[in-house]
Amino acid sequence: MLFVLVLLRALLRKEWAAAAAFVLLFTFLSAALSQFAPVVLVIGLIYWGLLVFLLIRFGLLAFAAHGLFVSLLSFPLTTQGSAWYAGISLAGILLMAAMAFYGFYTSLGGPARFRRRHAQGVRLSPLFPGMRGSKSCQGAVELHRGCDLRHGVLADSIPLKITTPEDRE
Repeated sequence: MLFVLVLLRALLRKEWAAAAAFVLLFTFLSAALSQFAPVVLVIGLIYWGLLVFLLIRFGLLAFAAHGLFVSLLSFPLTTQGSAWYAGISLAGILLMAAMAFYGFYTSLGGPARFRRRHAQGVRLSPLFPGMRGSKSCQGAVELHRGCDLRHGVLADSIPLKITTPEDRE
């Protein structure tokens, strides 16, 4: 599916046109299996539209996680503990819950002791989106002693040193 989207992007040369063509193509293919029922057309447009949005906006990892969740939903899911397939159902439900909890936990940054990073790789400011906190940044703010920035404020009370290319010579 990713190949089809990349191919459409190369042919149509616009991302929005490729996304629309992808949605229409896969909606048509999925609706053809059900003899073009109107409900399947509407659901297909919504599903493929959200899937393309997920792929374009959030990337391949989110798309792969979606594929894993969809495959886990093919498990026989039940809340009846006496059913013979309750064990595999519980395993699928717990795996999905664990993945959702881990994603939520990491999106918040984890505990405070894991949020502290050295200056390498910390974005300095919106004015310099490509500049990172290292001693090789010319004309940018350099961080010293491995402190990090949080919301534009230093986590530690270590002063910033502003250097320019003229200061380096």
